[in-house]
Amino acid sequence: MITRTRLGGALLLLTLLASLGMYLIRNHRDAPPTVSVRRGRIHWRIAANGRVEGASEEILLGFTVPGRLRVIFVEEGERVRRGQVLAELENAEQWARVEAERALLAKAEAHLALVRAGARAEEKEQARAAVEEARVVAEHADTAYQRARRLHERGILSREELELAEREWRTAHARWEAARQQYERILAGSRPEEIAAAEAEVRIARARVREAEAHYESTLLRAPCDGLILRRFMRPGEIVRREMLGQPVLSMADDSRLRVRAEIDETDVAKIRLGAPAFITTDAYRGDVFTGHVVKIGAAVGRKTLLSDDPAEKRDREVLETWIELDPAAHGRLVIGLRVEVVIELAKRENVLIIPTSAVITREGRSFVKVRQGDRWIERPVRLGAHDEMHVEILDGLTEGEVLLKAP
Repeated sequence: MITRTRLGGALLLLTLLASLGMYLIRNHRDAPPTVSVRRGRIHWRIAANGRVEGASEEILLGFTVPGRLRVIFVEEGERVRRGQVLAELENAEQWARVEAERALLAKAEAHLALVRAGARAEEKEQARAAVEEARVVAEHADTAYQRARRLHERGILSREELELAEREWRTAHARWEAARQQYERILAGSRPEEIAAAEAEVRIARARVREAEAHYESTLLRAPCDGLILRRFMRPGEIVRREMLGQPVLSMADDSRLRVRAEIDETDVAKIRLGAPAFITTDAYRGDVFTGHVVKIGAAVGRKTLLSDDPAEKRDREVLETWIELDPAAHGRLVIGLRVEVVIELAKRENVLIIPTSAVITREGRSFVKVRQGDRWIERPVRLGAHDEMHVEILDGLTEGEVLLKAP
């Protein structure tokens, strides 16, 4: 009798438990998904591969004229200054032309100075004396010619002797007039046309000097900026052929600042922003973290060039180049060309109100949530802050503990 009673009680209990379970399952299935507003952390990061470079990209330096490479003045790793001669072709012929053109310029400038200055006092005095001498000779010729005419009229001189006296008289007067005109020209100085012609000769000479200097300068390879020599591609004695023009002899970079060129996966390009903090690590300095910030974002995506040793890495993905300027602590440690790993911090907030992004409704550029009030759901506008892949910060519109309707 007792056994039957216990068995009946057990069956009744099992029946009640089964009914309760079915009730809970049915009610749970029918209840909408909810979430509570709570305090938490927003932390959003993306990772990428990168390579250290200088303030400039690697600069390839080569000659623009053919010739034999005479000397390279620098070694790899050497620091150079802007304008410093790094390498030189054989250029004795070009230098000789420079010297010749400079001499012709000096000659042209001296002639121009002479034309502008006019005659010296000694030359003026000589010209005046020549006029006076010619005048005296002309006067003597006048006297001789008049006497010859009188003698010819008296039959003492022949016609030939009279004509000779006349020719001497005309010659003396012509010389006098020529001396007088020369004296006037000396007193008046050079004509504008003569000065202009001399100035033109100087300009031509200067242009020829600049041309010769440019030919000589093309045989010198100069540093375009302060920086560091990275590599030497040629050796003294090698010939730079015409078909090789533009081929690098040296490469350098401006290392006054260090940057990292990072390749951001195409799926993350919309997340990058200027000024975002970045953290750089490398196998060369295990345990050390270098800091920086995003200073430039590429304008177009392209093919990936920085590949890791992971055979599973997707190599056909498009990437966006992004530049990160390193803080000064990295200088002197990280070297140009070093491969690094980059983590860019997109958002970081501590102890803020957060909700799942799935609870946010966006409509016409505004954000809303559905808040439970009693047995109803009320739509309420909210102001959002930072977000990560799962949660979003609430700046205004909600208080901690409120229950929201979450999208299933």
